[in-house]
Amino acid sequence: MKKKISVLLLIAFLFSVSLRAQVTIGALTSPAAGALLDLNRGVTGGLLLSNIPLNDLRFIPATGFVGISTQQDSNQELAGMIVYNTDATTGIGVHVWDGDDWIKPCAPPAPGPITFSGPSCAVTVGVEPVSGATSYDWTLPPGLTVVGPSDSATITISGAASTYSTGSISVRAVSSSCGAGTRRASTQDLTLLAALAAPGPITFSATTICGVGTTFTAGVTAVSGATSYDWTLPNGLTVVGPSDGATITISGDAKTYPAGSITVRAVSPSCGDGAPSTSTQDVTVVAIPATPGPITFSSTTICGAGTTFTAGVTAVSGATSYDWTLPNGLTVVGPSDGATITISGVAGTYSAGSISVRAMSSSCGSTPRTGTQTVTVGSIPAEPINPSSNSVARNSSFTFSATVPDGHVIDWYDALTGGNQTHTGVNSFSENLTASKTYYAESRNTATGCVSATRLAVTGTVVISGCDNPPATPLITSANVQFVNNNSPLYTRRGITLSTSVKIVGKGSKTSVSTSDSAIDYRDHSTSTVQYGSWFTWCMVAWYADVLCPSPWRVPSLKDFQDYSGITTTDDYTYEIYGRPADKVSEAIDGWLLSGFADGSDTYYVGSHTFYWSSTPEGMKGANSADVVSALFRAEAYNHRHSGFSLRCVR
Repeated sequence: MKKKISVLLLIAFLFSVSLRAQVTIGALTSPAAGALLDLNRGVTGGLLLSNIPLNDLRFIPATGFVGISTQQDSNQELAGMIVYNTDATTGIGVHVWDGDDWIKPCAPPAPGPITFSGPSCAVTVGVEPVSGATSYDWTLPPGLTVVGPSDSATITISGAASTYSTGSISVRAVSSSCGAGTRRASTQDLTLLAALAAPGPITFSATTICGVGTTFTAGVTAVSGATSYDWTLPNGLTVVGPSDGATITISGDAKTYPAGSITVRAVSPSCGDGAPSTSTQDVTVVAIPATPGPITFSSTTICGAGTTFTAGVTAVSGATSYDWTLPNGLTVVGPSDGATITISGVAGTYSAGSISVRAMSSSCGSTPRTGTQTVTVGSIPAEPINPSSNSVARNSSFTFSATVPDGHVIDWYDALTGGNQTHTGVNSFSENLTASKTYYAESRNTATGCVSATRLAVTGTVVISGCDNPPATPLITSANVQFVNNNSPLYTRRGITLSTSVKIVGKGSKTSVSTSDSAIDYRDHSTSTVQYGSWFTWCMVAWYADVLCPSPWRVPSLKDFQDYSGITTTDDYTYEIYGRPADKVSEAIDGWLLSGFADGSDTYYVGSHTFYWSSTPEGMKGANSADVVSALFRAEAYNHRHSGFSLRCVR
């Protein structure tokens, strides 16, 4: 016992004297050269190590070690200290402190230098593989994380953009049988770049593109750190020119590309692709409609400001509306976007080309088509003025006339409205009148063709001297009309054929008339126009010759009677009728109906004598007639116009 104590005291003394002294335990021999402590000199047994539980191999625990009262994660002075770990969790067995960690003596050596791929957004960090290592234990500073496997000789790191100082990253090789070896720390700074941000909203130069193949641009604001951009387009859209810029030029087929169908990512060689940005609105490529055909107008001359007319084109395939352009003065009435529109305008001339139209699809229009003819909106002329108003004798020429301004002419009609046009573009014309007649004058602008809204009545008044006012219309019926000699010609003494038939008007009984010649007003025939049964006054014959002797019949003139008889003077009262012998007079008289005549309140010479009116007047009160008696024919006789005579029509 004393011997053991002495030995221990000796060892303590030796250590206290100098740490460099060499000691042999278990023998009195000198230790081996180079050994401070020699336990291998004839002594059997081993070195009993301190048994300490190491529950965390990264630290020197606060208990179990002389002079250490706090946990230490690094202590280079104790590097090489050996203990026996009794903690089953961290691995029972001999462990050596390497200055930073507890390692087993059989653990792999420290890895070689750590290398980096950066700077980048995701950095590759690695060491050369260590012999015997089955994995690697990496330690990273806050802000960095491993992307993917974390126990390889090489790992990928990402994290907050920053510079991580030398030594902040470390690694040790690990053996599945011997545990982790000594840690290797980095010897250079690591710079981690920020990951690329997603681009901002995609903007377009237009969201409705007119025309297949027409280009438009799509773009985003430049992303910090990006060197290019990766665009994704739907089928139908293609990039024209460079395809990797923040802004690209696109061409497409006619269709609508919905929101989200176009995407873009920012790209960096160091950081790869950022998050995508997608379009937030539709993009529509519209086929441009064809140019419309010629513009046609319902009328190229429109009369009256505010009067409407239409302009139109044939519908264009694919067009949804039409864009019309009108000159000042013309306005659209009603819908303005159809293939045909209704237009109203102020007076004026609108030249060819001043009206145009484009076929539209969405907001895309075709090349415009312009009008190819002039459209005139003319003012409505006033009706003519200053009508001619004189009166003429029967069968005399009357000039119908009126006045219109320069640049206008008159069209004449036979009715106040509608009717037939009788004369065109003349301000006056003449016509022989047998009775009063009215024409209607309409003014026409020769430049615009516009006509007056109303017509001016112009009346040619026929006046029969002494018979100023027409009497009541005579009654002509089969009872007082007789045809004779329908099939036998009548001859004059000169042998001239005058007619193939004779119409005798005047047959029947008389009615009461005024008995006083002085009571008759020969200008106002209110009392002298009585029809004497089958007899007529001369004024009635004069006014109603066309009724009494309808075409082709006529009232014979005095000359006609003279031609019939061959008598040319009023002195020859006795002759053979129609040149017949005296013994044949009765045969000739048969064709003349000796019905007498009426005068005053009585009739005379019925059956033996009669007067036939001619169309020839004789003064204000008288008229010429033919006097036929049983034995003579007087071709000229003066009689009062109020007398009731018979009428013979010829043709």
